[in-house]
Amino acid sequence: WYAIFRGVLAVGLLALSGFVLWLVSFPMAGFLLGGADLLPYFLLPHIAGFVLWFFMKERLLYLAYLFTAVAGLLTAVYPYTESKGVVLLAVGFFSSASAVFVGYRLQLGTVKAFLGLAVGNLLSFALSLAPIDTSLKYLATSLGLLVLLLPVERKVEAQKVSREFYRLLPFFFFFYLVGGVMYKGFMEFYGEGAYLLGVEVVFYALGVLASYVLLKRYTEQALLSLASVFLAVSLLLFHLGGAVFLNAGMFSLQLGFGFADFFLLLSLYSLKNPLVAYPVGFSAVCAGILTGYLVSHT
Repeated sequence: WYAIFRGVLAVGLLALSGFVLWLVSFPMAGFLLGGADLLPYFLLPHIAGFVLWFFMKERLLYLAYLFTAVAGLLTAVYPYTESKGVVLLAVGFFSSASAVFVGYRLQLGTVKAFLGLAVGNLLSFALSLAPIDTSLKYLATSLGLLVLLLPVERKVEAQKVSREFYRLLPFFFFFYLVGGVMYKGFMEFYGEGAYLLGVEVVFYALGVLASYVLLKRYTEQALLSLASVFLAVSLLLFHLGGAVFLNAGMFSLQLGFGFADFFLLLSLYSLKNPLVAYPVGFSAVCAGILTGYLVSHT
C-alpha cells in the first residue's frame, strides 16, 4: 500500500486533487466564500506572485513549502478574521507558489495525474453538501492544500519554454475571460434557477474524463475544439431564457471548461520546465478570469 501511495503521489494526482479541492471550494468564488464579492482580492496578488516566480525559477522550491503552509493556515483561520479582504490578498500571493509547485509535481508523473481536476471538483461538491460545521470545511480544504508539503522524490530537467506555447496565450486569455464572466455574471442567474447548486461540477468532471479518453485516439487539438464548441453552445442556451436552458447552459459551460483545463495542463506539461511554464500559463488564465469578472460588472 505504501508503494501504491508513493506511486500516486509521484504522478501528482493526489497533489492536484487537494489543490483543486481547496481552489474551487474557497478562493475562486467557492461555496466557502458565499456571496462575498472578493475574487479580485485573490486574483490580483495571485497574478503578481506568478510574475515573481517566473523570474525566481528554481529558487521558488525553497519557498514553496513555507508559502503553502502559510496559505493553508490562513484558509483555516479565515472564518475567524474580520479583515477578510486583507487575508484573501495574502492567500492569493502565497498560494501562487503552491500553484506552480503543483505544476512541478505534475511533471514528475504522467497525464493520468490530470484526472485530479475531476477528483478535486467532485470532492468540493461532496464537501459542500456534507452536514458538518463550516469551520471544519475550511479546515478540510486547508488540509487538501497541505498535501503539497509531502516530499518530492526527484527533480525535473529544465528546458526553455517553447515558442509554440506563447502563441496559445491569447486563446487562453480570452477563453478564460468568459470564465470570469461566469463567476460574476452567469452564476448570479444560475444560483436563482439551479436544479441543484453545485451539481454542474459533475459535468466538468465528465469533460476531464472524456479528455483523457479522447487523447488516446485524437490529438490535443480535439480538446481545444470541443472546449470552444461547448462554450459557444452554452452562450446560446443562456440567451434562450428559462430554467431548463439556464441549467443546460451551465452544464455545457462546465463541460467546455473540463476540456479547456485539461488542454491547458497538457500544453504546460509538454514544456518540461514547470517553474517557467506554469507561471506564464497560469498568469494568462488568471488575468483572463479577472478581466471577465470586471467586465461583468458593466
